[in-house]
Amino acid sequence: MPRTALRRGALADRRGTGAAGLGLSGAAGFYGPPRFLGDRTAQPSAPLLMLLAGDDVATTSQGYSKLFAAFDRAGKEYEAHTYEGAPHSFFDASYGQWRKACTDAWHRLLAFTARQDGEVDR
Repeated sequence: MPRTALRRGALADRRGTGAAGLGLSGAAGFYGPPRFLGDRTAQPSAPLLMLLAGDDVATTSQGYSKLFAAFDRAGKEYEAHTYEGAPHSFFDASYGQWRKACTDAWHRLLAFTARQDGEVDR
């Protein structure tokens, strides 16, 4: 049965594993410094969904631009959506202020999961 990892936290942990070799059908993350992946951008073995805060002081848009370029060079499947003006942790700590972005992110997450797992749980 396909499995999709849904992590509220980082796209990749400090070991840079992300969706590499875990038998997942997809992985989703809301933030995580691209530097954690380092030169391992070719390792993710499943499609990635990245829901990013546009005003995240921990991770700049330039950092993600470099990451996207590396994924493109490696031929990795990913989907990235940036919520302009949203701060780090917009999906949980400041949900009330970012309700529209959170709602959009949630719907994108459900759609991604359905595409990867082949079903929707409603």
